[in-house]
Amino acid sequence: MKTSLNGHIGLNQFRWDLIIRKETTDNPYFIHNDKFIEAGTYVMTLSIGKDQLEQTLIVKNAISAYTK
Repeated sequence: MKTSLNGHIGLNQFRWDLIIRKETTDNPYFIHNDKFIEAGTYVMTLSIGKDQLEQTLIVKNAISAYTK
């Protein structure tokens, strides 16, 4: 997944709920079908001009509050 953002002088932040695909429908109570990123180890890269910063991101399996 690649996201491009325009930052401003000072502190900037990007929040992501780990959803890679949203499912929409007119059906009521349709809450279980968003597609989340798979558990695993990823590398996040921040590119600013010719400079790059990298950080490892570990996504763990979790139990949804909506399942029993």
